Amino acid sequence: MAKKIEKTQAITQEGYDELVAELEEAKKKQQEIINKVQIAREDGDLSENAPYHAAREELSYINGHIDELESILKTAVITENTSKNNIGIGTRVRITNKENDKVIEGTLVGPSEADFAAGKISADSPIGKAIMGKKSGAVVTVKAPKGDAKYKVEIIK
Repeated sequence: MAKKIEKTQAITQEGYDELVAELEEAKKKQQEIINKVQIAREDGDLSENAPYHAAREELSYINGHIDELESILKTAVITENTSKNNIGIGTRVRITNKENDKVIEGTLVGPSEADFAAGKISADSPIGKAIMGKKSGAVVTVKAPKGDAKYKVEIIK
């Protein structure tokens, strides 16, 4: 039987810590839901027991979420950019669109912790790929569905 090779994924220490806390919270919630299932099961006929079926569905969801978090943590490699000159995971950046002067600020992070609205730019996103390894002052081209865009990059520290 062939062994499944799991790809590692870069993550910041902050992102790793957040996922560990989320996993601990999910496991607490899982135990609460297991208790709900047991209580609902005691109500008799399971075929027409709506609270039982709702609790089982909730348990299925939380079990899937726990599996996902454990998988991410198992393959996570904590990565912090040690270079002061080049952009890497953990670097705070400001990029300015050369055409409309729109500014995007954020921290380059691993894909599992990306949240563009919160200023966490995935290293696997078009912007992340374009700026990875670049120096402050570089102009990069980001390929997007609406067409290519040029951005000027600044490192913020």
